[in-house]
Amino acid sequence: MAMALEGGDYGAFMEKFELLPPQSQQQLPLHGLTFAIKDIFDISGRVTGFGNPDWARTHAPAAATSPVVLATLAAGATSVGKTVMDEMAYRVPGGSSSGSAVAVAAKLVDFALGTDTGGSVRVPAAYCGIFGLRPSHGLISTENVTPMSQMFDTVGGSEFKANHAEWVNTVKPNLGPGIRERVHEAITSEDGPMEDFHALRTEFKSTLSALIRDDGILAIPTVPGSPPKLRMEAAALENFRARAFSLLSIAGLSGFCHLSIPLGVRNGVPVSVSLVARHGVDQFLLSVA
Repeated sequence: MAMALEGGDYGAFMEKFELLPPQSQQQLPLHGLTFAIKDIFDISGRVTGFGNPDWARTHAPAAATSPVVLATLAAGATSVGKTVMDEMAYRVPGGSSSGSAVAVAAKLVDFALGTDTGGSVRVPAAYCGIFGLRPSHGLISTENVTPMSQMFDTVGGSEFKANHAEWVNTVKPNLGPGIRERVHEAITSEDGPMEDFHALRTEFKSTLSALIRDDGILAIPTVPGSPPKLRMEAAALENFRARAFSLLSIAGLSGFCHLSIPLGVRNGVPVSVSLVARHGVDQFLLSVA
């Protein structure tokens, strides 16, 4: 049953409910742990809101549950609800998996599920002083997860247009300032030649692979500075976003795994560092951290 938001939840949850793990005679690895689910993952019988009331209003309850959610339950964890996300996965604080990050940082759950296209797990994690993992692209199933851009989506441009332009043009949803302009730009922009993009991506991945090799790690800042202020001027915010993407897109473009690690607090603001390793060595990256 859905519950009203409470002040003690720090605005992290859309709704609270309990999904219990299956009974088992064995001690499951996540036994006794609780987790939250970003409102982009399907749960059978519940509407996936995708961060927008109009989306929730015009979509039926999900017919199936995300395999990621099912696997987490099967490992012994208990879900306590769905978390707030930015509208249509367009980046607060800092990214669309913000509710998941807040729930963990506020110790409302032990861990949370999010998705990361351009930084939606890593940036909120950095701003909230917690660990945030973008796994290797394609490693974790995105089945029954509302897509943004499959070429970059992981659990932890032109595709957004293909996925959602018809719905946006038909429903004409009420989107918030900043989101409205970015969604409009995404669905009205002319698609460039994809073969050029794929060639660039292949070259970038090859160059990065040669730099990192099999057992190397690239250490970079997660974000370019302190979180942007509320009501920051549009030009300054766009500049900050561009600088952030110059760091975040390394993993997005290459498909490599990327882990944001909290280092402490400076002037009242969490500070983090990120480690990037080649595709498929996620366990190695986690063991180093």
